[in-house]
Amino acid sequence: MVEVAKALSVGAKLIIFDEPTAALTETETRALFRVIAQLKSEGVGVIYISHRLEEIFQIADRVTVLKNGAGQGTLRVRETQPGDLISRMVGRDLSLHQRQNRAVPDTNPVRLEVTELRDAEEYRESRPYLRDISFQVRRGEILVLAGLAGAGRTELALSLFGVRARASGEVRIDGALVSIHSPADAIAAGLGYASEDPKDCGLFLDRSLVQNVVAAQLRDFGTWWFNDRQCATVTEEFRRTLRVVCQDVNQAVQELSGGNQQKIVLARWLLVKPEVLIVDEPTRGIDVGAKSETHGVLRELARQGTAVIVISSDLPEVLAVADRVLVMRDGRMVGELKGEEASEEAVMRCAMTHALRDSR
Repeated sequence: MVEVAKALSVGAKLIIFDEPTAALTETETRALFRVIAQLKSEGVGVIYISHRLEEIFQIADRVTVLKNGAGQGTLRVRETQPGDLISRMVGRDLSLHQRQNRAVPDTNPVRLEVTELRDAEEYRESRPYLRDISFQVRRGEILVLAGLAGAGRTELALSLFGVRARASGEVRIDGALVSIHSPADAIAAGLGYASEDPKDCGLFLDRSLVQNVVAAQLRDFGTWWFNDRQCATVTEEFRRTLRVVCQDVNQAVQELSGGNQQKIVLARWLLVKPEVLIVDEPTRGIDVGAKSETHGVLRELARQGTAVIVISSDLPEVLAVADRVLVMRDGRMVGELKGEEASEEAVMRCAMTHALRDSR
């Protein structure tokens, strides 16, 4: 809102919003949309850049589709459908949010078990403060952690990965109690973590695709010196499999699009083959084509036996990939939804019911 005020203070007649809701809650998003509607009524022109199709149909009058730097046409929103835009964006028909979730048999062995996890005392005065976290994830299951902003989902991931200190709690992988005090401990125990912000926390931006892909598995490529040819061969295989758009595998990863950068992060963990992989907001800010491909990678990992934990604030994505949904609120688990129980309304009702309860 301060950025909008800044633009209006100089008498702007046109305001460009570039992915403005990427880090906003639903309440903040609705407030932003009200501001945009008011700007329109006052004669201010708005260019709105977004990968979220639902937002386009909420606020736009016309939509222009770009693909690889080339215009794919301009359409009146009221005369088009989401499928038309998706086809123009990716060059093929694509069902973005087909539900492919399934009930994972109770006979599948438990891959990850967390019992009574609690944050270190140093976090007690901060929010969220993790407390009494207990859950399981089975082999081949995609578990989604849902909830409102500030619910503690990322903090839980950082705690499991050894970045955030814990006061108590047990973590077991394949039944064995593991001691994790650092990311190195986590990787050695069979855990992987793809950050919600790969540019700041997941990638070496000035390094090549090759160096980023092999970063967590260096010992496989030599002890006294690196086998550069083997590294390049492995990276090229992932480039083809994940359809990474780049000049070659020696290109700096900072030169790739957001979607292709996310694929490089996933390639790193595909190489490591962890028993448990946590992916935090895996499709934030990437186009619908890359989003669908990312979902496919996660499903394939689950089919191969990995326990996948997805943290997502995108409710359609939650429903598209989840075999089971756990809802968090203020550092606690407050609900579990399975199969057909899971819906956007059910997830929000679970989170908001506890939000109202906590405020009393």
